Amino acid sequence: MLVVDYSNADSIKHALTGVDTVISTVTGDPQIALIHAAYQARVRRFAPAEFEGAPASQPNPDPLDARGSKILARSWLEHYRNTIESTTFVCGVLYERFAPGGLRQFGLGMNTGVSGEGDYLMDIRGMTVNAPVWDVNNREVKICLAAAQDVARFVVKALSLRRWPRELRTYTEKMSVMQLVTMVQEVRGKTHMLSIICSTST
Repeated sequence: MLVVDYSNADSIKHALTGVDTVISTVTGDPQIALIHAAYQARVRRFAPAEFEGAPASQPNPDPLDARGSKILARSWLEHYRNTIESTTFVCGVLYERFAPGGLRQFGLGMNTGVSGEGDYLMDIRGMTVNAPVWDVNNREVKICLAAAQDVARFVVKALSLRRWPRELRTYTEKMSVMQLVTMVQEVRGKTHMLSIICSTST
């Protein structure tokens, strides 16, 4: 394991010497610096730290990308496309977001501002949900869900592909937001105690 100073371009470039593929797990300025260093070190493939919904369907502004750093990362990867092949791993919402302690309990999403228990879509302990239930056409909003471990296996399998498409998609389950709410109610045994704030997806 190498310790990298993301504020030092030479440090990152040295760490990437001889590296074929980068699977990024950092966001913000460190990821931008990593992309530039990958280009300088002639890294062949790069996957940005997305691991959520498809970029084209993400809201604007995106609560998971308050500073716009993910958009910037994708822009730089597009700029370097003739040199670096890249893909976005699309897996939807990680189940771990709804676990006790949230993503933070697993050391994930630490600098997103929404990694704690109850920070995203619903607070199961407090039995509240603030989520887009219907879209602008009054259709039920559906979400894809996946376990972090399954996503990790998918990423490992993707390393053996000869070519990467723009997106690589996987999910464990697809359901409507209301189905997810109903499941939580049944598991908690508190069918009539869940406070639902029905937002509209735009």
